[in-house]
Amino acid sequence: MSTENTKILIVFDFFPMRNMIKNDLLINNYKHLYSVEKGMEALQVCEDEAIDLIITGSNLPDMTGLELTNSIRSSERTQKTPVLMILTETDIDLVNHAISAGVNDFLVNPFTPDILYQKLDLIFTGKSPFIEKAISTNVTDEQIVITDSPQAPSNSDATILVVDDVPSNIDVIAGILKDTYKILAATSGEKALKIAASSPMPDLILLDIMMPEMDGMEVCRQLKNNPLTMDIPVIFLTAKTDAETALEGFSLGAVDYITKPVNPLLLQARARNHIKLKKSQDDLKAQVNTLLEMAHLRDELERMSQSEIKTP
Repeated sequence: MSTENTKILIVFDFFPMRNMIKNDLLINNYKHLYSVEKGMEALQVCEDEAIDLIITGSNLPDMTGLELTNSIRSSERTQKTPVLMILTETDIDLVNHAISAGVNDFLVNPFTPDILYQKLDLIFTGKSPFIEKAISTNVTDEQIVITDSPQAPSNSDATILVVDDVPSNIDVIAGILKDTYKILAATSGEKALKIAASSPMPDLILLDIMMPEMDGMEVCRQLKNNPLTMDIPVIFLTAKTDAETALEGFSLGAVDYITKPVNPLLLQARARNHIKLKKSQDDLKAQVNTLLEMAHLRDELERMSQSEIKTP
């Protein structure tokens, strides 16, 4: 790959560091350079430009480097874009999490320009030790996968069903949520409908709109027409941003929609809020059912009492 034509995005909150990396790259004849401070700005650049490499810090003002990497891997446009992460210390847990998220290689600050060039060469030639681990999946078209969450809090028994025909997209979503929730996954609308109607049913469904055979709109329509699944909240995951798509989803009964690439913090917040709302609604229904049952028993007792009084 020619350095003159390579587009590199530098994401770092410390301006002198961004500027230093940019100058080092210019010296080595990298001419198409983009420099931003925040993760959301980086995602916007990736939407506008065909970026060949992302150099990011591990902590940004609006998200972590891991969250940025997860968002990058969730988009078909950028899921194979190499990511080089700069660390301030060699934290083994952070490194392992970063590799799982899809980071392709690391630099530990401070570093020399020569080390930076060596890392870029390893990544672009496919020789980086982590290059093969950038995108890993355990979901196939023939599988329905249950992702265990041994790290999930003991008081978190909520289950989320993720539906997407692209297995790597499921991996990204699961990676963001699996530490808090139990994750079910389906790679087709037909499988999603079967899982949703099975016991125990999911507390929330994250549903991709663009799927072959049965798209997300039809899946949502069938979910809402089934008395067993009609009360499960559905959040659409979509690359579309037009109002018509959102309105159609809401008209079918969806409670929300999130655009791709997914912002991890936004996804976590939306999932948390809708699961909490569903639990409140379930508790209210249970209370109403209890009151109705008590009223029924009271009427039965009164009827029996009146019957005994009338009996000579």
